[in-house]
Parts: sequence; C-alpha cells; structure tokens
Amino acid sequence: MNERERNESDENELPLELKRHLRDLYRPILLVPPAVDAEILARTRAQLESARRAQRGPFMHRWLAAAAGLVLCLGLGSFFWSSRKPGAAFVREDINHDGRVDILDAFALARRLAGPPPQVPGRAGESGPLPDINGDGVVDRKDVDALAARAVRLSPKRQEGKG
Repeated sequence: MNERERNESDENELPLELKRHLRDLYRPILLVPPAVDAEILARTRAQLESARRAQRGPFMHRWLAAAAGLVLCLGLGSFFWSSRKPGAAFVREDINHDGRVDILDAFALARRLAGPPPQVPGRAGESGPLPDINGDGVVDRKDVDALAARAVRLSPKRQEGKG
C-alpha cells in the first residue's frame, strides 16, 4: 500500500471512542429463555380463547333467538294457513267467506235478504248475487232454512259415534 492509500483509509476510520459508543448503543438484545417464551405464549393463547368464547356467546344467542323467531313465525303461519280449507272459500254456501259453512252463513243470508241491497260492492261477503241453496230458482227464506239445516246437521262420522 502506498502512503496516499494509507492516509485515505485512516481518514475513513472512526475514532475508537465513537466506535465503542455506537457498539454499546446497538448491542444485541438479550434473548428470552425458551421456557419463559413458551409460558407467555400459552397464557396469551388461553386469554385469547376465553375472549373468543365470550364474544361468541352473544353472537350465538342472537342466532338462536332469530332461529326461534323464525320457527315461531313458520309454526303460526302454517297453523293459520292450514286452518283455512283451500276449497271451502269458493263453496257457494259460504256466504261470509270464512272458509266454513256454518250457522253464521245462514244468518248472513237472512240479513242480506231482509236488508237493502249492499251499498259497498267490493266488501267481502256482501257482494255478488245471492246463491239459491235449495235449487228452486228463487232466493228466499227457504234457502236460509236449508242453509241452517245443513250447518247444524251432524256428519255421518259423528252419527256413527253417537250410536
């Protein structure tokens, strides 16, 4: 090495005291022993799992409440839907359109025969021509009596049970 190169290398060298201070400043971090690290990791996992369970609880309760509400709505809907007989609403003897032929239909027919013609043509149970129940071509008190007799008549199954 020539003298010029030696001078340049000395200029690039840091003073010893500065080197020592920098070494102290950037000294390696002490490592945590593996046993301590494993214990910290296990405790952290346990705490996170309990936090997850605590979060999951209200979430599951909401889902269960929503599912119970849905089941209740479906159950009530099917109960009310099945209580209406699909074909019964279109039977001509069902004057009040409640899905059944009963004494209330005879009462509705008598009321419509006795009163003035309906004022509201779109109202359920009050619109359309009156049915001729007994088939004699005239809608009168005899039709009301025939409808009442049909409504209170016992079905064949009930008559067999009564003996």
